[in-house]
Amino acid sequence: MSAERVYEMGHAELRGLWEETRVCEMEHAELRGLWQETRIPLRYRKRVLAGLCRAFNVPRIRVRSCKVPGAHGCYYVRDGEPRIDLCPRSGSDMLTLAHEFAHYVTHMRCPRARDHGPTFLFHYMQVCDALRLVPAAGFRAACRKHGLRIARVK
Repeated sequence: MSAERVYEMGHAELRGLWEETRVCEMEHAELRGLWQETRIPLRYRKRVLAGLCRAFNVPRIRVRSCKVPGAHGCYYVRDGEPRIDLCPRSGSDMLTLAHEFAHYVTHMRCPRARDHGPTFLFHYMQVCDALRLVPAAGFRAACRKHGLRIARVK
């Protein structure tokens, strides 16, 4: 990113970029062991997502496997329909699935929340705990260690 672009960014954009960077640093430093060399088939990831949607009481979401430039996965809304794209190689693990599903839950419950802000981290923690990837206490400790705040959402 050029210096001119950073200078033109507003406070909210800079904060969002900082939060995204810090979340990625936390994932790589503390949760790296959860990225497995084994690839989880897409059909199994779809079943896990269906169960998560029921558990979190949100509508089912479309998921597909395709190349995601510069990322393991991506959550977005197209034509009013939420979707998750997962990279066939680097996005075939449960942590990436949990991360993108947390974006979806955050969008459904708190549409105005920042992408990698405290509300997102709360939902990410809940999803990781529900999948038995990371206990909530361990997730909180990892966030605290990296200066990230988790919101208290009701």
